[in-house]
Amino acid sequence: MDKTVTFHPANWHFTKENRLTIRAEILPDSTSWNHGKMPVIISTMPLNFKPYGNDDPLHGASYGLQIETSHVTIQGLRVLGTPVHETPKDGYVKRNYPIVREGMDLTDLRITQCLFLGDIHAIPNHLSILASGHGIEVDHCVFYGVKDAVVFWQSNEPAVGCSMHHNLIVDNYGGAVWAWTVASDFKYYNNVVSNTNVFWEIGKNEQMTYKLSNSMVLGYNELLNKNGGAFGYGEPADTSKLIYKNDVIIKKKGAVELDKNPTSKNYLHLKPGSIGSELGVGLFLK
Repeated sequence: MDKTVTFHPANWHFTKENRLTIRAEILPDSTSWNHGKMPVIISTMPLNFKPYGNDDPLHGASYGLQIETSHVTIQGLRVLGTPVHETPKDGYVKRNYPIVREGMDLTDLRITQCLFLGDIHAIPNHLSILASGHGIEVDHCVFYGVKDAVVFWQSNEPAVGCSMHHNLIVDNYGGAVWAWTVASDFKYYNNVVSNTNVFWEIGKNEQMTYKLSNSMVLGYNELLNKNGGAFGYGEPADTSKLIYKNDVIIKKKGAVELDKNPTSKNYLHLKPGSIGSELGVGLFLK
């Protein structure tokens, strides 16, 4: 994409049942699917986005797919970053946001069965999903080598009805989950995170607490931070803001085993029988 693709219909109104759907023709659960059947999205537009009409303070940003309507599904895509050098000098962060929703009062955005890939040296995927508003569901996605996976960004009030489940996040060098604006009803379950810099980010006021269930974090530098952003990862926060029981495994050191065979349907998924594989994370709904 050499420019932002914006979905902001003026006279076309969607509902939960009659949605705007942006999806691959063949989805991962089809018997004819393989990784080569995933449509590939790469952002090559100029990094000249001006937030709120102002010059970008970090000297370079762009949006990929910008969704500005409610009741949307994005499904089955392979989403790369942008071919730039992310930090050419102090104070510069060149960054692309592949999937964005700015509308703070919008609702019902589902991003499912998508593979987000990045490489810090060659094609940084700065932040895979940047979404404002309510009803944001991210499920059955794989985030591999990206900087930040998901940021629940802005809303006029705490964002309700949001969830993350059955996702695999591996080798991200920023933050995995940025729960800036989500309400305490946020559902986080059946996710595996491994080798992350910061597992979870919350707002600087630390008002909300979040319940985790049936998930795993193996290998992290910081468990919970606050007051981070594109410029950095903030500082450690009160870890009691994350509530979990014995069905959640969190270990400072550890790693998962991935299938690295590119001809395998299970490519970039957990090896069958390895730790975490019982949680059903990855691209497949069935």
